[in-house]
Amino acid sequence: MLLIYFCEVIPAENGQQAWTYLEDMQNSIDLVLTEVVMPGVSGISLLSRIMNHNICKNIPVISK
Repeated sequence: MLLIYFCEVIPAENGQQAWTYLEDMQNSIDLVLTEVVMPGVSGISLLSRIMNHNICKNIPVISK
């Protein structure tokens, strides 16, 4: 058996750019992978924004 799953990865240069993508595509993002230390908006601040947003708060976040 062969299972194939296609997904799109959207790279972001910094936390602010990631947040902009999340706001624009809030219903299309399935998972956020982020660093804790990033230029501009940190990973912790990004996580806080995600958790406080009515729609984005349900998106799983993995941080390192």
